[in-house]
Amino acid sequence: MNEIGLGTDDISKTNTQLEESLGSYFWKGDLESFAANGSQEGLFVLPNYLTKETWFPSEVAIQPNPLERIIESGGKPYNFRFTDGNVEAFE
Repeated sequence: MNEIGLGTDDISKTNTQLEESLGSYFWKGDLESFAANGSQEGLFVLPNYLTKETWFPSEVAIQPNPLERIIESGGKPYNFRFTDGNVEAFE
């Protein structure tokens, strides 16, 4: 998997949490409606569900669904959790 969608109501906050916990960086977009954090090798897609209602090109509603996965960033595995709009990642 090279993209993970994290529906959020605060892209700036989520982006900062990703940068601080994984060492990833803002890649493209804006901090108001839609952005991406990471690289072409792996992205977190960050839509603001208050300004963008559905996942393109579908009619699936964007929601702040919880997610728990093991991911790799910078060659290191991390336990990753996104719950209640907050990012947690630890080795």
